[in-house]
Amino acid sequence: MSYSTPKKSRFSIDRILDNVSEQQSDEQNRFLIRNIISNENSNQIVQIGMGKEKIFEQLDSTKIFCKRFKLIKLITKFAINSVTKNPEDTIRKILNECINQAIDESRKNGIEADHLGATISSPLLDVDIWIPVRNIHEDTIENILQRFLLVSQSKAERGSLLGEPFTVSIHTLDISSLSREKSIIGKAPTNSSSSSQSGIDESDYWLIKIKNLNDNYCLFYALELTKKYVIGELGHKRNFGRYHREQLQRQKNDILKLMIESDIPLSELSYDAYVYVPKVVEYWNKKYKQNGFIFKVFVFGDRCGDKPKYVYGPDNYNTPIPIYYSQDHFDGIRTVGAQFGQHWQYCYSCQKKYRKAKEHISTCKSLCLLCGRVGIGRPCPIVNDFKKECKDCGKYFCNNDCFEHHKSSNHCLQSKQCEKCGVIWRVKDINRDPAKKHICGHKWCIKCIQYHSSERGCFIKPLKPKKKTPYRLVTFDFESTQHAYETCLEKTQ
Repeated sequence: MSYSTPKKSRFSIDRILDNVSEQQSDEQNRFLIRNIISNENSNQIVQIGMGKEKIFEQLDSTKIFCKRFKLIKLITKFAINSVTKNPEDTIRKILNECINQAIDESRKNGIEADHLGATISSPLLDVDIWIPVRNIHEDTIENILQRFLLVSQSKAERGSLLGEPFTVSIHTLDISSLSREKSIIGKAPTNSSSSSQSGIDESDYWLIKIKNLNDNYCLFYALELTKKYVIGELGHKRNFGRYHREQLQRQKNDILKLMIESDIPLSELSYDAYVYVPKVVEYWNKKYKQNGFIFKVFVFGDRCGDKPKYVYGPDNYNTPIPIYYSQDHFDGIRTVGAQFGQHWQYCYSCQKKYRKAKEHISTCKSLCLLCGRVGIGRPCPIVNDFKKECKDCGKYFCNNDCFEHHKSSNHCLQSKQCEKCGVIWRVKDINRDPAKKHICGHKWCIKCIQYHSSERGCFIKPLKPKKKTPYRLVTFDFESTQHAYETCLEKTQ
């Protein structure tokens, strides 16, 4: 890689290569790279014997290749033999040689480097000179040279590269080709996990256990069996139980058919959910379109965790397919809420568990405020030729099923609708705190923690002072220095 000569820096790198007196540095430009290469005065003359002496020489070079992270680390050791009139060119040539060599090594290993970082270290430098990993630009070398300028700004950091070998480490990475998301890979079971496939006890009835002892298709077993269970493809649940426990060959035939029709290779050593779940979902949504099913897959990880590890499918889905992932193995899920205990349910919209629908958060998109039900297909759809008012709670219904359920579940006694503004409020909230009684135009304010109209503005209640507990503070301070000597009777300290 070639680099064009940039503009001359307003800080001369010569200053870093030559340590001048403090008085001279105040009168002249302080930032010289000669300070790093030589700690002698600027009048030093390098004696050259017979022949032309090399300004610098390469002593050693080591390459480290990490295939997983697309990384090449090239460590090169140099020695500077003499100081030239233009030391900037000396450092620039060393860096240019290292960078070009690192990029060439990357290409030999199939890496198109797009990011680069550098570190320069020496026993004579108090602090290593380093450049963080960043995009490769034409001014990469100049950015590294600017770090030399920073070294000369502090006397404590001032060192020399002349007299001892120094090391240049170049890191090149192909970040654009790295995976942006963590993999969820299922593969063939190991000997330690063959007895209990995913480390889950058999008493966990909420799982559809997958036992793929002779292949690595557990992801597709979990998807296919859960799909059959959810949509009732086999009819009565007893039929699914026999299919799950006894008809193992039939299961495998269905799995192979699914993989072939979804254009999924059969010879992979492992299968990533990020790669192959979208193919299965797209295939199902085309196949079952006439049946009215729209699928969306939810991959759950840690047990009793609300948030799924991965979700794929359209937003207008009506058939969720939940599967469970643990220890490189997939299982199907009968009921997501059952993993949290008895009588628990799960909402796919807000991805939270709940016991009763009336206790679910009122802002959920899958909650019907009229009948109180939560789940897929909620709020209840509007039927054009139906409109009915409930005289007990004041709500207007556009769906007969919604109306009948709100009557049978006594939802009338749990919430009411204001006949003036149409706001639905919960009776339970007002019974707990009469101050929360519904008033048209009043909304809950998170700033002043109360209901009020937007026209009134916020009023923050004053804090009630707490009763102070008497206490006593005892403070002390020790000061000491170590730079001065004191002569005592016994010895000097």
